Amino acid sequence: MNACDLFLIPLTEQVKRPADQLASLVLQPAELQELSYLQGRKHYQYLVSRFYLKIILSGVFGLPEPLAMQLLRRKDLPPVLEPPFDIDIAISHSADVVLLAVSRCGPVAVDVEQYRQRAFVEFAEAYFHPSIAGELKSLPLSAIEQRFYDYWARLESGLKLAKGSVLSDLISRFYPARLCADKIENRFYSYAAGYKGYSLAIAAASQLEVRAFVLSSDGESFSFIPFADEFACMGFGINS
Repeated sequence: MNACDLFLIPLTEQVKRPADQLASLVLQPAELQELSYLQGRKHYQYLVSRFYLKIILSGVFGLPEPLAMQLLRRKDLPPVLEPPFDIDIAISHSADVVLLAVSRCGPVAVDVEQYRQRAFVEFAEAYFHPSIAGELKSLPLSAIEQRFYDYWARLESGLKLAKGSVLSDLISRFYPARLCADKIENRFYSYAAGYKGYSLAIAAASQLEVRAFVLSSDGESFSFIPFADEFACMGFGINS
């Protein structure tokens, strides 16, 4: 089975400090200029995602020096590496968490969602497939928040993989594969897990082995620790 690597990066002060201090050694001038336009949390989401992605690509995957890598932005699509490499990347962030994916087995998409209160059932009825909304309505209140955000992250990553940008038109077309397992022509596989008030998900066109890690730093050095929980797989069909 193909493998994909996920890197979860909490935006702690120990993680942000090296990125601040060494940004000019890793980010290109155009990236530094774009960074200068961003403030507060958006500044650090952009800085940390690009800084550590380049460090990972160079140190773990053997790509060139970080400063030589260009990450080109694309509207409604993940950034692409320039010059081209046989590798796909994906980035998502929510509040104080950044999620990165590095794949050598074709395109992937990721999403991270912070838990927060909302009208879960009403939202699901408006945007999710009726079968998913019905499942959420049957759950006790104590279980609905995490299940809702697991589905939300799964579907949002699927939306990104399908290169769709209009939420209300597309996300309701995704339905659990178990409803029509033998007749699905368009489908994707989703892997999701929870982390300290967040749901994380990765979507791909084929089944994956997900290898997930969490960044740990003391401000002077950092390491990636294996993620404690398993990413649960679900298949989804896409109505044409």
